[in-house]
Amino acid sequence: MKPYQKEALKKLEELHGGMWPMVKQQFEGVIASSSEEQTKAIVKMISDARGNAAASANSDEEETAETGGPDAWEEAQAAREDLEKQISGPYDGFVDHVAKLGAARHMMAGQARDGIYKSEKGARLSGVSEMFTRNTFITNKSMADGLEELRLVREKLFESKKYYKVSLPSGNPPDNTSAVRAIVADGTKRITALNDQYAKIAAEIKKRIDNIPFYGPEKTKQIYDALVAERETHNKSLSAEAAKVANEINTRIAEQDRALFNWMIEPLKAAKPQSGPVAQR
Repeated sequence: MKPYQKEALKKLEELHGGMWPMVKQQFEGVIASSSEEQTKAIVKMISDARGNAAASANSDEEETAETGGPDAWEEAQAAREDLEKQISGPYDGFVDHVAKLGAARHMMAGQARDGIYKSEKGARLSGVSEMFTRNTFITNKSMADGLEELRLVREKLFESKKYYKVSLPSGNPPDNTSAVRAIVADGTKRITALNDQYAKIAAEIKKRIDNIPFYGPEKTKQIYDALVAERETHNKSLSAEAAKVANEINTRIAEQDRALFNWMIEPLKAAKPQSGPVAQR
């Protein structure tokens, strides 16, 4: 793992405390396939979900000391605590659910890579190697974006210092693993076909290289260089096609994730202002 990923896992371990052994594998999968920007969003999301009561209290105390005095601070804290009682359990559960889905996707990407490599019949597209080295086969961007949007919606409610009634959906969050698995399987099949197509082209060009007559050093090298350039042209063209397939995979996964995150985000956006506490009623 890269240094920023190791640091993220260390921070997540601190945030989860004694719960870490139960969720460690899930988060390792998510973080391993996330960019530095995505990793920061995930850590921030978990940090906010778990809460930092001392920091929040100090921040509110400083602000209300200037704007409304101790009574205003107590009222703001009461509103925050009321919101926390309504959403903290479902919110934390949803974040952990997303982590599990991310871990499953990490495994899917590894299985897809192994399947593509195992079926190879010769040369490999450079673009195929790059998409797995750079984790662009499944980027998890839609997941990171969804977590960040969810964090901001939650933050807006808490920073309002007002009472709200939040009507969260009952039951478990949507599990789009099967749909994502089907999307990944389709993409894997198409990328495998492109890789196989290149292998055949590369093998044919190799035969032509091996059979170049000797016309003298300069002319023979010109023919050789032309064939190598022809092979690279096919490599770039088919690699671009493979990248398009990967982009399509992630676009289709993002559509699935939109419905997933809306399950939690929309109820928070639709929270109704109240004149007093709700959770205690």
